[in-house]
Amino acid sequence: MVFFFLLVCAVLIEVIFLQSFFKPGFIAPDIVLFLLLTKAYFHGRQTLLWAVFSGVLLDLLTDTVGLGITTQVFSLYFFLLVMERFLFRTALTFLATAGLTLLLKKILVLFLMKMKFSFEFSVGFLITSWIIELILLISMYFIYLRRYEQA
Repeated sequence: MVFFFLLVCAVLIEVIFLQSFFKPGFIAPDIVLFLLLTKAYFHGRQTLLWAVFSGVLLDLLTDTVGLGITTQVFSLYFFLLVMERFLFRTALTFLATAGLTLLLKKILVLFLMKMKFSFEFSVGFLITSWIIELILLISMYFIYLRRYEQA
């Protein structure tokens, strides 16, 4: 129940605040996927249901119908497939896989939106949002996930 409220708050923060700072809004730091990746690290494939829920909620609150659910589920599924192949879980395997997943999602969204619409975007904003996500991932791993990994 706590994760539900945390996920809804993350969706609202992403839609209301972050997408207004980054133009176009879909290259903003993806806090929702960040939360899903950290949950999937321990809970595995049952996190896909949360990805569907958050994707639908993102689609309802933004004007990109179908983009949220498609990219959230695809990105999380990619992360789970790669993480299941590793026989061990360390900081490097989590951070590399999650960082690659977040970058892949940004490129996928950019490609899908570029096929439908013409718009200008800044590569600097794209790199900045990815660096923000990487900083969040590193801090989340060393503050939260590492404690439960050792227990």
